[in-house]
Amino acid sequence: MVLDHIDMDDLLMALEDNNPEHSFFLDTASGEVLMIYEDWEDAHELFAEVDENPERYLPIEAISSSEGFEIMEDYVETLGSTEAASRLAKALSGRHPFRTFKDVLSNYPEIRQKWFEFHDERLLRVAAQWLEDNDIKLKPKKG
Repeated sequence: MVLDHIDMDDLLMALEDNNPEHSFFLDTASGEVLMIYEDWEDAHELFAEVDENPERYLPIEAISSSEGFEIMEDYVETLGSTEAASRLAKALSGRHPFRTFKDVLSNYPEIRQKWFEFHDERLLRVAAQWLEDNDIKLKPKKG
């Protein structure tokens, strides 16, 4: 299927949102990402719309915690034998690794910025793979 556009920011957010009270679907008619929060008043109606049109709405499953963890591990490996790498690796091996990793990063502004770039690039690859797995292509832009 070829779409005119996809809201990539929303797709990336959906791929990272592991909150079980949130559901995400790609609306293949518009390219928009439909976000349904279970505590919304109209959630029931939105789920009914999705159920009635399964060919239009593709469910978007978030990456697993282990995939997110692997991205962090891969980033640490790019840092070589540095103090930051050692501290980040230790953060990943302790309690609450996701929170601790972010806390340690806050002590290294340049490495933190590079982390965001690394993370975003990896997540874009995940999104590209998701689109390919679902046989979705974007219509080339003119110009």
